[in-house]
Amino acid sequence: MYPTSHEYHQMQIERLTTAFAIIPTQKQSSSVTPTTYVAAGEPIFSGHESTASPYLVISGEILILRNGQPVDLLEPGDLLDLRIWTDATAMALNSCTLTALSGAVFKTV
Repeated sequence: MYPTSHEYHQMQIERLTTAFAIIPTQKQSSSVTPTTYVAAGEPIFSGHESTASPYLVISGEILILRNGQPVDLLEPGDLLDLRIWTDATAMALNSCTLTALSGAVFKTV
């Protein structure tokens, strides 16, 4: 299964949902970093930027562009992983809420 396939993303969402169900019984501050709010039209990342943490889309829609052309639309529940979208730009189509996920979340899954 390819990391860019729909099935792969669905599996990741299921795994994250399971992880978030477990987190309340653990130390939440070490597992989830603060929530980020992005205004409509604002870029989330572009080009070769990288981050250690992927983001879970809580609300809003994010347009992924490559060479100025739309290639994907992320909605609530989708995982925004910058390692998948190299050489791309992510822009908030409307007001978005994102939660950065730390490695601790993925270790519990």
